[in-house]
Amino acid sequence: MTSRRLLFVIMLSSVFAYAQTPAPTSSLRDLHAENQMRATSKELWKRHSQIYGSDIPSENTGPGSFAYVHANEQFGHLFESCLKDPEGAVISVGTFRGLNLVSGGKAKDLVLFDYDSHIKLFNLVNLQLILKARDRYEYMSLLLTGKLNEPLIFEAKRSKMSVKEFITKVAAPLIVNPQDPPKKWKWKSEGNLIPSAWAKLGIESPNKEDWETLNEKEDAKNLPESEKGSPLNSRLAYQLLNRIPDSLFNSDRLGTIGDTLFGDDNRFSAVQKMIHEGHVSVVQGDLTKAGTMKAVNDALKAGGSPGISAIDVSNVPSYAAAAMTNEGVAEGDAWYRGMKENWQKTTFTPNARIFFTNHNTLFRDAEPHHPPVAERPWLRDLEQWYYYSLAPKDLEQMDAVIERIKLRPKNAYQEFQFELDASFRPSVHGRIKGNPILFVSEHGDCP
Repeated sequence: MTSRRLLFVIMLSSVFAYAQTPAPTSSLRDLHAENQMRATSKELWKRHSQIYGSDIPSENTGPGSFAYVHANEQFGHLFESCLKDPEGAVISVGTFRGLNLVSGGKAKDLVLFDYDSHIKLFNLVNLQLILKARDRYEYMSLLLTGKLNEPLIFEAKRSKMSVKEFITKVAAPLIVNPQDPPKKWKWKSEGNLIPSAWAKLGIESPNKEDWETLNEKEDAKNLPESEKGSPLNSRLAYQLLNRIPDSLFNSDRLGTIGDTLFGDDNRFSAVQKMIHEGHVSVVQGDLTKAGTMKAVNDALKAGGSPGISAIDVSNVPSYAAAAMTNEGVAEGDAWYRGMKENWQKTTFTPNARIFFTNHNTLFRDAEPHHPPVAERPWLRDLEQWYYYSLAPKDLEQMDAVIERIKLRPKNAYQEFQFELDASFRPSVHGRIKGNPILFVSEHGDCP
Protein backbone atom coordinates (compact mmCIF):
# COMPACT_ATOMS: atom_id res chain seq x y z
CA MET A 1 0.00 0.00 0.00
CA THR A 2 1.41 3.41 -0.95
CA SER A 3 2.03 5.99 1.78
CA ARG A 4 -0.63 8.28 0.23
CA ARG A 5 -3.24 5.51 0.26
CA LEU A 6 -2.27 4.58 3.83
CA LEU A 7 -2.70 8.20 4.93
CA PHE A 8 -6.13 8.28 3.27
CA VAL A 9 -7.20 5.10 5.08
CA ILE A 10 -6.05 6.48 8.45
CA MET A 11 -7.94 9.74 7.88
CA LEU A 12 -11.06 7.86 6.80
CA SER A 13 -10.87 5.63 9.89
CA SER A 14 -10.60 8.67 12.14
CA VAL A 15 -13.64 10.28 10.56
CA PHE A 16 -15.61 7.05 10.88
CA ALA A 17 -14.62 6.68 14.55
CA TYR A 18 -15.71 10.24 15.28
CA ALA A 19 -19.01 9.67 13.49
CA GLN A 20 -19.66 6.66 15.70
CA THR A 21 -19.07 8.59 18.91
CA PRO A 22 -22.33 9.27 20.76
CA ALA A 23 -22.58 13.03 20.72
CA PRO A 24 -24.89 15.13 22.84
CA THR A 25 -28.21 15.77 21.20
CA SER A 26 -28.70 19.19 19.67
CA SER A 27 -31.16 20.07 22.40
CA LEU A 28 -28.61 19.23 25.09
CA ARG A 29 -25.91 21.16 23.26
CA ASP A 30 -28.22 24.16 22.97
CA LEU A 31 -29.19 23.75 26.60
CA HIS A 32 -25.54 23.75 27.64
CA ALA A 33 -24.82 26.92 25.63
CA GLU A 34 -27.90 28.67 26.99
CA ASN A 35 -26.93 27.82 30.56
CA GLN A 36 -23.65 29.63 30.09
CA MET A 37 -25.37 32.75 28.75
CA ARG A 38 -28.63 33.22 30.59
CA ALA A 39 -27.43 33.66 34.18
CA THR A 40 -24.25 34.27 36.13
CA SER A 41 -23.10 31.65 38.59
CA LYS A 42 -24.12 33.83 41.55
CA GLU A 43 -27.59 34.24 40.07
CA LEU A 44 -27.89 30.48 39.64
CA TRP A 45 -26.71 30.00 43.22
CA LYS A 46 -29.53 32.21 44.46
CA ARG A 47 -32.10 30.71 42.09
CA HIS A 48 -31.28 27.19 43.23
CA SER A 49 -31.74 28.28 46.85
CA GLN A 50 -35.32 29.32 46.10
CA ILE A 51 -38.52 27.43 45.32
CA TYR A 52 -40.51 29.07 42.54
CA GLY A 53 -38.84 32.38 43.42
CA SER A 54 -39.56 32.16 47.15
CA ASP A 55 -36.70 32.39 49.62
CA ILE A 56 -36.64 29.51 52.09
CA PRO A 57 -35.38 30.19 55.64
CA SER A 58 -32.67 27.92 57.01
CA GLU A 59 -32.93 26.56 60.51
CA ASN A 60 -29.89 26.70 62.75
CA THR A 61 -28.62 23.13 62.80
CA GLY A 62 -25.17 23.51 64.33
CA PRO A 63 -21.74 22.78 62.83
CA GLY A 64 -21.62 21.27 59.36
CA SER A 65 -19.86 18.22 57.98
CA PHE A 66 -19.20 16.71 54.58
CA ALA A 67 -19.50 13.20 56.05
CA TYR A 68 -22.66 12.29 54.15
CA VAL A 69 -21.90 13.62 50.68
CA HIS A 70 -21.58 10.09 49.30
CA ALA A 71 -24.56 7.76 48.90
CA ASN A 72 -24.30 4.43 50.71
CA GLU A 73 -27.72 2.95 49.89
CA GLN A 74 -27.58 1.24 46.52
CA PHE A 75 -31.16 0.12 45.87
CA GLY A 76 -32.98 3.44 46.10
CA HIS A 77 -34.39 2.84 42.61
CA LEU A 78 -36.89 0.45 44.25
CA PHE A 79 -38.77 3.56 45.39
CA GLU A 80 -39.30 4.75 41.82
CA SER A 81 -42.33 2.53 41.26
CA CYS A 82 -43.94 4.26 44.26
CA LEU A 83 -43.92 7.63 42.47
CA LYS A 84 -47.46 7.68 41.07
CA ASP A 85 -48.10 11.43 40.80
CA PRO A 86 -45.71 12.80 38.14
CA GLU A 87 -46.78 16.42 38.65
CA GLY A 88 -45.87 16.23 42.34
CA ALA A 89 -42.71 17.22 44.19
CA VAL A 90 -40.14 14.98 45.85
CA ILE A 91 -38.33 16.07 49.01
CA SER A 92 -35.09 14.19 49.70
CA VAL A 93 -32.32 14.43 52.23
CA GLY A 94 -28.72 14.01 51.14
CA THR A 95 -27.15 14.64 47.75
CA PHE A 96 -27.32 12.17 44.86
CA ARG A 97 -30.19 10.04 46.21
CA GLY A 98 -32.81 12.66 45.35
CA LEU A 99 -31.34 13.34 41.90
CA ASN A 100 -31.31 9.62 41.13
CA LEU A 101 -34.89 9.18 42.38
CA VAL A 102 -36.32 11.80 40.02
CA SER A 103 -34.06 10.90 37.09
CA GLY A 104 -36.72 8.49 35.79
CA GLY A 105 -39.04 11.41 35.05
CA LYS A 106 -41.69 10.61 37.67
CA ALA A 107 -41.70 13.97 39.49
CA LYS A 108 -41.90 17.58 38.39
CA ASP A 109 -40.01 19.16 41.29
CA LEU A 110 -37.20 18.10 43.60
CA VAL A 111 -36.24 19.75 46.87
CA LEU A 112 -32.87 18.67 48.26
CA PHE A 113 -33.51 19.15 51.97
CA ASP A 114 -30.79 18.53 54.54
CA TYR A 115 -30.02 19.69 58.06
CA ASP A 116 -26.31 20.05 57.30
CA SER A 117 -25.06 23.42 56.01
CA HIS A 118 -22.10 21.71 54.29
CA ILE A 119 -24.42 19.36 52.39
CA LYS A 120 -26.44 22.34 51.21
CA LEU A 121 -23.23 23.98 50.01
CA PHE A 122 -22.13 20.86 48.13
CA ASN A 123 -25.57 20.49 46.52
CA LEU A 124 -25.50 24.06 45.24
CA VAL A 125 -22.10 23.46 43.63
CA ASN A 126 -23.17 20.08 42.27
CA LEU A 127 -26.19 21.51 40.43
CA GLN A 128 -23.92 23.91 38.57
CA LEU A 129 -21.47 21.13 37.73
CA ILE A 130 -24.35 19.20 36.16
CA LEU A 131 -25.37 22.26 34.14
CA LYS A 132 -21.82 22.80 32.90
CA ALA A 133 -21.46 19.26 31.60
CA ARG A 134 -22.61 18.15 28.16
CA ASP A 135 -23.07 14.57 29.30
CA ARG A 136 -22.60 12.28 32.27
CA TYR A 137 -18.93 11.59 31.48
CA GLU A 138 -18.12 15.30 31.49
CA TYR A 139 -20.04 15.61 34.74
CA MET A 140 -18.08 12.83 36.47
CA SER A 141 -14.81 14.35 35.27
CA LEU A 142 -15.74 17.80 36.61
CA LEU A 143 -17.09 16.41 39.87
CA LEU A 144 -14.15 14.19 40.74
CA THR A 145 -11.20 16.12 39.30
CA GLY A 146 -12.40 19.67 38.68
CA LYS A 147 -11.45 19.56 34.99
CA LEU A 148 -12.26 17.84 31.71
CA ASN A 149 -10.18 14.97 30.40
CA GLU A 150 -11.23 15.44 26.78
CA PRO A 151 -9.44 12.44 25.18
CA LEU A 152 -10.79 10.06 27.83
CA ILE A 153 -14.31 11.50 27.57
CA PHE A 154 -14.18 11.09 23.77
CA GLU A 155 -13.17 7.44 24.15
CA ALA A 156 -15.76 6.82 26.90
CA LYS A 157 -18.61 8.07 24.71
CA ARG A 158 -17.33 6.13 21.70
CA SER A 159 -17.04 2.82 23.55
CA LYS A 160 -19.85 3.39 26.10
CA MET A 161 -17.27 2.89 28.84
CA SER A 162 -18.52 1.61 32.18
CA VAL A 163 -18.69 4.02 35.10
CA LYS A 164 -16.17 1.96 37.05
CA GLU A 165 -13.62 2.00 34.22
CA PHE A 166 -14.15 5.68 33.52
CA ILE A 167 -13.73 6.75 37.15
CA THR A 168 -10.58 4.67 37.50
CA LYS A 169 -9.08 6.22 34.36
CA VAL A 170 -10.14 9.81 35.04
CA ALA A 171 -8.71 9.62 38.56
CA ALA A 172 -5.55 7.72 37.62
CA PRO A 173 -3.30 10.79 37.15
CA LEU A 174 -4.05 11.84 40.73
CA ILE A 175 -3.71 8.43 42.42
CA VAL A 176 -0.54 6.83 43.72
CA ASN A 177 -1.82 3.31 42.97
CA PRO A 178 -5.02 3.24 40.88
CA GLN A 179 -5.18 -0.57 41.14
CA ASP A 180 -6.23 -0.26 44.79
CA PRO A 181 -9.95 -0.16 45.66
CA PRO A 182 -11.21 3.44 46.01
CA LYS A 183 -11.35 3.35 49.82
CA LYS A 184 -7.59 2.78 49.80
CA TRP A 185 -6.69 5.24 47.07
CA LYS A 186 -3.79 7.44 48.08
CA TRP A 187 -4.15 10.84 46.51
CA LYS A 188 -1.51 13.30 45.48
CA SER A 189 -1.60 16.90 46.64
CA GLU A 190 -3.88 17.88 43.74
CA GLY A 191 -6.80 16.38 45.67
CA ASN A 192 -7.18 19.44 47.88
CA LEU A 193 -7.30 21.70 44.83
CA ILE A 194 -10.60 20.41 43.46
CA PRO A 195 -12.81 23.13 45.03
CA SER A 196 -10.40 25.73 43.63
CA ALA A 197 -10.73 24.07 40.23
CA TRP A 198 -14.52 24.38 40.53
CA ALA A 199 -14.07 28.08 41.16
CA LYS A 200 -11.92 28.34 38.02
CA LEU A 201 -14.82 26.84 36.10
CA GLY A 202 -16.74 29.99 36.98
CA ILE A 203 -18.82 28.62 39.85
CA GLU A 204 -19.27 31.37 42.41
CA SER A 205 -21.18 31.82 45.62
CA PRO A 206 -22.48 35.22 46.74
CA ASN A 207 -20.61 34.56 50.01
CA LYS A 208 -16.84 34.13 49.97
CA GLU A 209 -17.12 32.17 53.23
CA ASP A 210 -18.65 29.30 51.25
CA TRP A 211 -15.40 28.67 49.38
CA GLU A 212 -13.46 28.84 52.62
CA THR A 213 -15.76 26.09 53.89
CA LEU A 214 -15.21 23.96 50.77
CA ASN A 215 -11.45 24.22 51.25
CA GLU A 216 -11.33 23.95 55.02
CA LYS A 217 -8.93 21.47 56.54
CA GLU A 218 -10.18 18.59 58.63
CA ASP A 219 -8.86 17.94 62.11
CA ALA A 220 -6.49 14.96 61.77
CA LYS A 221 -8.33 13.08 64.51
CA ASN A 222 -11.47 13.01 62.32
CA LEU A 223 -9.71 11.61 59.27
CA PRO A 224 -9.61 7.91 58.38
CA GLU A 225 -6.41 6.26 59.62
CA SER A 226 -5.27 5.71 56.02
CA GLU A 227 -5.28 9.46 55.34
CA LYS A 228 -3.55 10.79 58.45
CA GLY A 229 -0.35 12.55 57.47
CA SER A 230 -1.25 12.55 53.78
CA PRO A 231 -1.90 15.61 51.58
CA LEU A 232 -5.59 14.70 51.54
CA ASN A 233 -6.62 16.52 54.69
CA SER A 234 -10.06 17.89 53.95
CA ARG A 235 -13.23 15.94 54.57
CA LEU A 236 -14.73 17.04 51.25
CA ALA A 237 -11.66 15.81 49.36
CA TYR A 238 -11.94 12.42 51.05
CA GLN A 239 -15.60 12.22 50.00
CA LEU A 240 -14.89 13.20 46.40
CA LEU A 241 -11.83 11.10 45.90
CA ASN A 242 -12.57 8.00 47.96
CA ARG A 243 -16.13 7.63 49.21
CA ILE A 244 -18.03 8.70 46.06
CA PRO A 245 -15.96 6.44 43.78
CA ASP A 246 -16.35 3.60 46.29
CA SER A 247 -20.13 4.11 46.34
CA LEU A 248 -20.32 4.11 42.54
CA PHE A 249 -18.14 0.99 42.34
CA ASN A 250 -20.57 -0.73 44.72
CA SER A 251 -23.51 0.35 42.60
CA ASP A 252 -21.75 -1.06 39.55
CA ARG A 253 -21.05 -4.34 41.41
CA LEU A 254 -24.68 -4.67 42.53
CA GLY A 255 -26.04 -3.88 39.07
CA THR A 256 -27.82 -0.65 40.01
CA ILE A 257 -25.56 1.93 38.34
CA GLY A 258 -27.90 2.10 35.33
CA ASP A 259 -30.62 3.42 37.63
CA THR A 260 -28.59 6.56 38.40
CA LEU A 261 -27.68 9.75 36.57
CA PHE A 262 -24.07 8.47 36.54
CA GLY A 263 -24.86 5.35 34.57
CA ASP A 264 -27.58 6.34 32.11
CA ASP A 265 -27.56 9.10 29.47
CA ASN A 266 -31.31 9.68 29.60
CA ARG A 267 -31.36 9.93 33.38
CA PHE A 268 -28.54 12.47 33.36
CA SER A 269 -30.35 14.50 30.68
CA ALA A 270 -33.61 14.39 32.64
CA VAL A 271 -31.94 15.75 35.79
CA GLN A 272 -30.10 18.42 33.83
CA LYS A 273 -33.36 19.53 32.23
CA MET A 274 -35.10 19.76 35.62
CA ILE A 275 -32.29 21.95 36.98
CA HIS A 276 -32.27 24.12 33.87
CA GLU A 277 -36.04 24.69 34.09
CA GLY A 278 -35.88 25.65 37.77
CA HIS A 279 -37.43 22.51 39.22
CA VAL A 280 -34.57 21.54 41.56
CA SER A 281 -34.04 23.50 44.77
CA VAL A 282 -31.63 23.25 47.70
CA VAL A 283 -32.61 24.08 51.26
CA GLN A 284 -31.25 23.57 54.76
CA GLY A 285 -33.65 22.58 57.50
CA ASP A 286 -34.61 20.19 60.25
CA LEU A 287 -37.15 17.43 59.54
CA THR A 288 -38.28 17.57 63.17
CA LYS A 289 -38.98 21.31 63.23
CA ALA A 290 -41.77 23.24 61.57
CA GLY A 291 -40.06 26.29 60.06
CA THR A 292 -38.31 25.13 56.90
CA MET A 293 -40.73 22.29 56.14
CA LYS A 294 -43.67 24.70 56.29
CA ALA A 295 -41.86 27.20 54.07
CA VAL A 296 -41.12 24.48 51.49
CA ASN A 297 -44.72 23.29 51.51
CA ASP A 298 -46.07 26.85 51.16
CA ALA A 299 -43.63 27.75 48.35
CA LEU A 300 -44.56 24.66 46.35
CA LYS A 301 -48.26 25.45 46.72
CA ALA A 302 -47.69 29.07 45.70
CA GLY A 303 -45.82 27.83 42.61
CA GLY A 304 -48.77 25.71 41.52
CA SER A 305 -47.56 22.31 42.67
CA PRO A 306 -50.37 19.83 43.46
CA GLY A 307 -48.39 18.69 46.47
CA ILE A 308 -45.60 16.44 47.64
CA SER A 309 -45.59 12.97 46.11
CA ALA A 310 -42.71 11.59 48.18
CA ILE A 311 -40.45 12.45 51.12
CA ASP A 312 -37.25 10.41 51.30
CA VAL A 313 -35.76 10.73 54.80
CA SER A 314 -33.11 7.97 54.56
CA ASN A 315 -32.50 6.42 57.99
CA VAL A 316 -33.57 9.47 60.01
CA PRO A 317 -36.44 7.60 61.78
CA SER A 318 -33.89 5.29 63.38
CA TYR A 319 -32.38 8.35 65.06
CA ALA A 320 -35.48 8.46 67.24
CA ALA A 321 -34.72 4.94 68.43
CA ALA A 322 -31.05 5.79 69.00
CA ALA A 323 -32.07 8.88 70.98
CA MET A 324 -34.24 6.73 73.25
CA THR A 325 -31.22 4.61 74.13
CA ASN A 326 -28.66 7.40 74.39
CA GLU A 327 -30.66 10.37 75.65
CA GLY A 328 -33.90 9.01 77.05
CA VAL A 329 -37.38 7.98 75.95
CA ALA A 330 -38.74 11.54 76.02
CA GLU A 331 -36.02 12.83 73.69
CA GLY A 332 -36.47 10.00 71.21
CA ASP A 333 -40.23 10.31 71.27
CA ALA A 334 -40.00 14.09 70.69
CA TRP A 335 -37.75 13.43 67.68
CA TYR A 336 -40.33 11.20 66.06
CA ARG A 337 -43.30 13.41 67.01
CA GLY A 338 -41.62 16.41 65.39
CA MET A 339 -41.30 14.54 62.09
CA LYS A 340 -44.84 13.22 62.31
CA GLU A 341 -46.34 16.66 62.95
CA ASN A 342 -44.56 17.97 59.85
CA TRP A 343 -45.91 15.07 57.79
CA GLN A 344 -49.43 15.71 59.05
CA LYS A 345 -49.22 19.36 57.95
CA THR A 346 -47.79 18.54 54.53
CA THR A 347 -49.87 18.87 51.37
CA PHE A 348 -49.51 15.38 49.92
CA THR A 349 -50.65 14.19 46.52
CA PRO A 350 -53.24 11.36 46.50
CA ASN A 351 -50.68 8.55 46.08
CA ALA A 352 -47.88 10.03 48.18
CA ARG A 353 -45.31 7.97 50.05
CA ILE A 354 -42.77 8.52 52.81
CA PHE A 355 -39.56 6.59 52.13
CA PHE A 356 -37.03 5.60 54.74
CA THR A 357 -34.28 3.04 55.25
CA ASN A 358 -32.79 1.09 58.12
CA HIS A 359 -29.48 -0.69 58.61
CA ASN A 360 -29.29 -4.11 60.23
CA THR A 361 -25.66 -4.48 61.27
CA LEU A 362 -26.37 -3.58 64.90
CA PHE A 363 -29.48 -5.73 65.20
CA ARG A 364 -29.06 -8.94 67.15
CA ASP A 365 -31.41 -11.48 68.71
CA ALA A 366 -31.17 -9.58 71.98
CA GLU A 367 -34.57 -10.67 73.28
CA PRO A 368 -36.11 -14.17 73.40
CA HIS A 369 -39.38 -12.95 71.92
CA HIS A 370 -37.72 -12.29 68.55
CA PRO A 371 -37.64 -15.02 65.91
CA PRO A 372 -34.11 -16.25 65.08
CA VAL A 373 -32.17 -14.70 62.23
CA ALA A 374 -32.51 -17.93 60.25
CA GLU A 375 -36.23 -17.23 59.95
CA ARG A 376 -35.62 -13.73 58.62
CA PRO A 377 -33.47 -14.21 55.48
CA TRP A 378 -33.65 -10.52 54.64
CA LEU A 379 -31.19 -9.96 57.51
CA ARG A 380 -28.55 -11.32 55.12
CA ASP A 381 -29.19 -9.18 52.07
CA LEU A 382 -26.50 -7.84 49.75
CA GLU A 383 -25.83 -4.50 51.38
CA GLN A 384 -27.53 -4.61 54.79
CA TRP A 385 -29.98 -1.78 54.09
CA TYR A 386 -33.76 -2.24 54.09
CA TYR A 387 -36.13 0.09 52.28
CA TYR A 388 -39.55 1.13 53.58
CA SER A 389 -42.51 2.76 51.87
CA LEU A 390 -45.00 4.34 54.26
CA ALA A 391 -48.29 5.82 53.04
CA PRO A 392 -49.22 9.00 54.99
CA LYS A 393 -52.58 7.41 55.80
CA ASP A 394 -50.67 4.62 57.62
CA LEU A 395 -48.92 6.84 60.15
CA GLU A 396 -50.69 4.93 62.94
CA GLN A 397 -48.63 1.89 61.96
CA MET A 398 -45.46 3.87 62.56
CA ASP A 399 -46.90 5.23 65.83
CA ALA A 400 -47.36 1.66 67.03
CA VAL A 401 -43.74 0.80 66.21
CA ILE A 402 -42.49 3.79 68.21
CA GLU A 403 -44.78 3.00 71.16
CA ARG A 404 -43.50 -0.57 71.35
CA ILE A 405 -39.81 0.32 71.29
CA LYS A 406 -40.40 2.82 74.11
CA LEU A 407 -41.04 -0.21 76.33
CA ARG A 408 -37.44 -1.37 75.88
CA PRO A 409 -35.39 1.82 75.63
CA LYS A 410 -32.04 0.17 76.44
CA ASN A 411 -32.27 -1.82 73.20
CA ALA A 412 -34.48 0.62 71.27
CA TYR A 413 -32.17 0.71 68.25
CA GLN A 414 -32.29 -3.08 67.84
CA GLU A 415 -35.97 -3.23 68.73
CA PHE A 416 -36.78 -0.74 65.98
CA GLN A 417 -35.79 -3.24 63.28
CA PHE A 418 -37.70 -6.10 64.88
CA GLU A 419 -40.85 -4.02 65.22
CA LEU A 420 -40.58 -2.86 61.62
CA ASP A 421 -40.36 -6.55 60.65
CA ALA A 422 -43.59 -7.17 62.53
CA SER A 423 -45.47 -4.14 61.20
CA PHE A 424 -44.43 -3.78 57.55
CA ARG A 425 -44.84 -6.53 54.97
CA PRO A 426 -42.35 -7.49 52.25
CA SER A 427 -43.14 -6.15 48.79
CA VAL A 428 -42.98 -8.57 45.89
CA HIS A 429 -41.55 -5.69 43.86
CA GLY A 430 -38.51 -5.30 46.13
CA ARG A 431 -36.68 -8.62 46.14
CA ILE A 432 -32.97 -9.11 45.62
CA LYS A 433 -31.82 -12.65 44.87
CA GLY A 434 -35.12 -13.92 46.24
CA ASN A 435 -34.92 -12.04 49.53
CA PRO A 436 -37.16 -9.02 50.15
CA ILE A 437 -35.48 -5.71 50.95
CA LEU A 438 -38.43 -3.39 50.24
CA PHE A 439 -41.13 -3.37 52.93
CA VAL A 440 -44.42 -1.50 52.81
CA SER A 441 -47.15 -0.27 55.13
CA GLU A 442 -50.77 -1.30 54.65
CA HIS A 443 -51.37 1.20 51.81
CA GLY A 444 -47.73 1.84 50.90
CA ASP A 445 -47.06 -0.84 48.30
CA CYS A 446 -45.19 -0.12 45.09
CA PRO A 447 -46.71 -2.38 42.43
